[in-house]
This record gives sequence, C-alpha cells and structure tokens, in this order.
Amino acid sequence: MIGKLLVVNSKKRLSGHEALKHKWFAQFGLDKSVKGVPIPAAGDKKVGDLISNEVISRLRMFKGESHFKRAAMNLLVKTASDDEVRELREQFMLIDQDGTGLIKVSELAAVLKNKEMNMSDNDIKDLIGQMDYHNNGMINYSEFLSATIDAKSFLNDQRLLAVFNQFDTDGSQKITEENIYLAMQKLGQEIPREEISQMIKKHDLTKDGCLAFHEFKSIFFEGAAEE
Repeated sequence: MIGKLLVVNSKKRLSGHEALKHKWFAQFGLDKSVKGVPIPAAGDKKVGDLISNEVISRLRMFKGESHFKRAAMNLLVKTASDDEVRELREQFMLIDQDGTGLIKVSELAAVLKNKEMNMSDNDIKDLIGQMDYHNNGMINYSEFLSATIDAKSFLNDQRLLAVFNQFDTDGSQKITEENIYLAMQKLGQEIPREEISQMIKKHDLTKDGCLAFHEFKSIFFEGAAEE
C-alpha cells in the first residue's frame, strides 16, 4: 500500500481517492468519503457551516510562518495519532471535495465564500502558497495539519526533542545556522541563509549564535502562553 503511494510516476501512483478505498484506511475509519456517506458539495452552504471558524482562523494565521517552522511542523504532525487529528481530518475531507488528497484554490475559495470571508482569489492563492511546503500550488493533508493543529495541546517535549535532534546534525545539542541549512537541504528545501540567521537571532535568548532546545521550543509557542 505505502509503496504504491510513493511511486514517483504520477500515472502509476494511486490517487488520493483510490488510496482512501484501500482496506488499510478502512481500519481507521478514513474511507468514509467513499462509503456512500454524503458530503455536501463545495457550493453548498452546509459546507461553510460545517467548517470550523477556528480552523479557518488557524489557516489564516499560519500565513507568514518561517520556512523552518513549516518544515518542522510537517515533521511533527507525522507523529500525530488518529484520535488527535480525527476532527481535522474530517474538516480536510469536507474541503477536499474531489477526494484527491489535495485542497485546490477553487475548493478553499468555495468554503471561504460560504464563510463570508472577504478574500480575493489572489489572497487565497497567497494563503495556499504560505502552507504549500511542497510547492505544488495545493495543500496536502500534512500541510493542512501543520497549519491547523493546536500546537499548545499537541506538542510536547518528546515530540519536539525528536525533531530538534533531526536539525541538530552534529549532535552538539545546539542548532546552528549551518545545521538548519544542511538539514533543510536534506528535506529538499532551500532556505536563504539570511532568513535562517534572522530566525536564530529572534529566538537566541542566550545570544550565543545558536538555538538550545528551550529556545527551539519557544518557536512553536510564540504568541501563546505555555502551561
């Protein structure tokens, strides 16, 4: 199953709709959209009513987040359990009207219109671009989770430390500008060194030119008080 999803050739790879039909998804209840359960059409007012205002708010707030934080969140959400993301998965499936596993500009625009959000098509394209970690002009499931998951309730030291260690490429227990640059290259992402430098300066509380774990952790709770 996983092998069929990872095939490079898109013509041979399973589509999101085909994947949802697989028995592997059925055991987690992820195939409900192909079992005859009615989902309102994109133009139906019911879609707007079913999409959480909080989800829309988080989507909009995610705009402007750094490449580094987006990359880290894409890694972090892969550790989420089914129970932790059940509601967000249902929200994603409501917006993803054609079941491709990707949210298109038109699909998000239909929801925002029904929510009476005053956003132009260009605004929506820009919003998607901010979440579009893989640069394909659409939002996949992981990208959606990265933007909408409640960091305060989801993130913990164990999860954050695991991701911190992926960026701490030399095992020094600190993340340097070079560490981030190299780690992002391995993830297939190029980040301007100036952006990395500015991000480190912003969170480098000890002013030693790098990020210790507690400084790294502060990136994800910025603007929200930790308990």
